[in-house]
Amino acid sequence: MSLIQAMTSVNWLAILISGIVFMVLGFVWYSVIFGKQYGVYTGMTAEKMKEQPPNQMIVPYVITFVCALLQVWALAGLLKEIGVLAVTDTTPIKTALGVALIIWVGFVGAPTLAGYVFERRPLGLWAINTGLYLVNLLVAAIILVVIR
Repeated sequence: MSLIQAMTSVNWLAILISGIVFMVLGFVWYSVIFGKQYGVYTGMTAEKMKEQPPNQMIVPYVITFVCALLQVWALAGLLKEIGVLAVTDTTPIKTALGVALIIWVGFVGAPTLAGYVFERRPLGLWAINTGLYLVNLLVAAIILVVIR
């Protein structure tokens, strides 16, 4: 199977569920778990968020959701291409988690860390922002394997 075929024959329901889960994780991540620390780094607080007119928040949420779907779609296509989502694979979750971790290190963690260092942005902010993508990739890997 070519990568193009793998990318078009993914389980779209699993991708949609993963995208929704990402949005829920993001809400919990930035409000409950790291809300105070994120506010210290960015100046964005719950109060400031509430001051934003709802129509100004729609576009960022839609873009975030679409980006989450694209991220999971890419992961799904890669997992399918390398055979992790094959029905006969006996250890797909472990392998899928390993692939997700490698993707995060190589394509999210390392390049964004370099950017944060050059921009002299706080490394704690990098950890909060990119940590969510690590968790999302790991959770999405599990969802993609379970709902294959």
